[in-house]
Amino acid sequence: MQTTDKLMEYIQDSPSPYHAAAAAAARLEAAGFTRLEESAPWALSPGQCCYTTRNQSSLIAFRLPGGTPEGWRMTAAHSDSPTFYVKNDALEGDKRYVRLAVEGYGGMNCASWLDRPLTVAGRAVVRTPAGVEGRLVYLDRDLLTIPSLAIHQQRDVNRGHDYNAQKDMQPLYALGGGPSLTALLAEELGVDEGDILATDLVLCPRQAPVRIGPEGEFFQAPRIDDLGCAYATLEGFLSAKGTERFGQLYCLFDNEEVGSGTRQGAMSSFLPDVLTRIGEALGLSAQARRQALAGSLLLSADNGHAVHPNFPEKADPANRVYPNGGVVIKYSANQKYTTTGLTAGLFQAICQKAGVPVQVFANRADEPGGSTLGNLLSDAYKWAVEEATGEPVDLALTASGVIRESFAVGDLTVSDVFNAASLGIGADGVPGYPLVAVWLTGADVKNAIEVDASVSQLMPAARLYYSGAGAYYNTNRMFFNKVAAASMLRDGVGEAIDDGRLYRVVTGLYCGQMLGAAESSSFGLLTITPRDAAGNPIDMDRLEDYIVHDAQGNEVKEWNAIARYLQSMGGEVEEKYARPDGRKVVEASWSPVSLLMNPNKFTVIAIAAAVAVIALAVWIVRRALRRTRRT
Repeated sequence: MQTTDKLMEYIQDSPSPYHAAAAAAARLEAAGFTRLEESAPWALSPGQCCYTTRNQSSLIAFRLPGGTPEGWRMTAAHSDSPTFYVKNDALEGDKRYVRLAVEGYGGMNCASWLDRPLTVAGRAVVRTPAGVEGRLVYLDRDLLTIPSLAIHQQRDVNRGHDYNAQKDMQPLYALGGGPSLTALLAEELGVDEGDILATDLVLCPRQAPVRIGPEGEFFQAPRIDDLGCAYATLEGFLSAKGTERFGQLYCLFDNEEVGSGTRQGAMSSFLPDVLTRIGEALGLSAQARRQALAGSLLLSADNGHAVHPNFPEKADPANRVYPNGGVVIKYSANQKYTTTGLTAGLFQAICQKAGVPVQVFANRADEPGGSTLGNLLSDAYKWAVEEATGEPVDLALTASGVIRESFAVGDLTVSDVFNAASLGIGADGVPGYPLVAVWLTGADVKNAIEVDASVSQLMPAARLYYSGAGAYYNTNRMFFNKVAAASMLRDGVGEAIDDGRLYRVVTGLYCGQMLGAAESSSFGLLTITPRDAAGNPIDMDRLEDYIVHDAQGNEVKEWNAIARYLQSMGGEVEEKYARPDGRKVVEASWSPVSLLMNPNKFTVIAIAAAVAVIALAVWIVRRALRRTRRT
C-alpha cells in the first residue's frame, strides 16, 4: 500500500480527535508498543517501547535508548481540526425542524461546511456496571447538513458573506417527531439512553479521502490539518531504529486549534510529566534529566501552504512551496514558528542525509500569516470607549504604521501591550497616544476602507484594521476603486453603509490626524473629514478636544485599552483572534462581475473614457473605409 493510501486510511479512521488518538494507539500496539496508564505506576527498562494517553484525545509514545539517555528526539503534531462541537440535541426554533445546537471550534472556512452530508463523532461518557467510562462513537450515516440560503433570497451572496455562527451554521437534523440524537447514540453503543451521562461530539464531513487529477496526483480529504502530519510523524517514529544514546518520542496533542492550553494540549504538563516519569523510572537524577533535556530536539509538525493555483500572489515571491517539492521549513520573523538558524540547519542536515528535499516557507512581508493583531487592537479600542463612555461606537480604526510590536504566544504583560502601542503622548503628559472619538459620514467611511485597499499598496503604513465594518476588495480593480463591497457589521451581520449618515468612529490621536491627510495621500481623490456630532468639520489642530476620557477623567490610552480588553477575556485571548475572521475578504480576480461591481466615479469616468476612445476609433475606421470606397 502506498504512503498516500495509508494516510487516507488513517484520516478515514479519525473522524474526531478521540478517534485519531485511538487509531494511532492501534498502530502502535500492532508494532509491539505497551500501553501505560497515567494513573498507574511505571516500571521501565532500557529499550522498552510504550505509550500513554490523556483525555482519550492526546497520546505520547516513546522508545527508550539502550543506555542512559543523553537526549530525546521528539516529534509533535495535533489530533484536532477546525469543526463544530455539539452543545445540545436540539436548538430552540421552528418546531417543524429539529436542528442541533453547535458551537464553532477553531478557525474554519464556514462556506466549506454548507450543503454537504455531515455526521457526528467523538466520545460518549457512559454509566456501566464497572463505573463511568468514555466510549468512542461514530454514527456512520449521512445524518446532518447545514443548508445555505438560496441565491434567490440573497442576491449578493457571491460578493462575500459574513457568517453568523448562531444563525447560519446550525445543522439540520430532522423533521419534528423523530428520535433524538441521544437515542441514536444509545442504539449505536448498545446502552440505555439514561446511561449516556455526557458527550464530546464534533461534526465531521462524510466525504472520504479521494485522489483527484488524471493520474491521481492530488488527494483531497477533510481534517488534513493536522492529521497529515500526525500520520507522517507516526510512520517516521515506527520506522525508526532504537539507539544507545537517544530516546525517541511521538507526541499527538489535542486542542491546538484553540490555543493548546488544556490539560491535554501542547502547553499542558503532559509531555513534562511523561519525561519526568521516564527519568524517575530509569533512576536518573534530576541533573541527569535536565542534561538530557538540554541535548534534545523537538520537531513540531504542522501543515504549510503551497502556492495556490488561483491566488499565487498570496505566497512570498522569494520563498514558494509546491507539491512534491520536499519537506517545508517555516520561518517567521515574529517567531510564530520557533525555527532558528540552528534548528533549521540541524533539520536540513538530517534531510540531506536521508535524501529528502527541503523547501522554505515564509510569510509575505505585507501579510503576516494568521496575523490578527490589528483586528484585536481595533476591537479593543471599540470595547474600551464603549465601556468608558457608555455610548455605542460604530467603527474603530487603527493603522499598521502605529503597531510597533506583535504579541508572542503565552502570557502577556502590560509591558508587552505597551510595546505594541507605545507611540506618542497625550495632552495629560502621560506616555501613549489617547483614543479620540469623532464622526465620519458613510461616504468618508467608504473612503477610509478604500485607503486601506489602494493607498496601502503605495504606503504600507496606511494599512487599516477596523472593528465594526467589513469589506471585499479585488486587487485587480482600478486604483481608488478596489473595494467592490463594504458594509457596517453589527453582531456579525452586514448592514449597508449610508453615505449621508454620521457614524461614531474611534481611533488613536495620531491615526485621527492621519485621516485628515488621506486627501493628500490619495492625490486629492479620496477625502476623509472628521466631524463633530453635529456634522461640522473639525479643525485638526483642535483634535485633542475629542480625546476620550473615562469616568475618573483620565485619558483612555491605546495601550491601556488593549490591556483592559485582554484582561476582560479572563487571561486568555479569545479563539477568534487565532486566525483572520473574514471582516476583510481580498482576492485577485479578472471576473467581469468582480471588476465592475459597484463602480465609483473614477471607474465610471474611466469606462466612459474607454467607451469614448473606442467610439472615436470606430468612427475613424468607418470614415477611412468610406474614403477608400470613394476612390
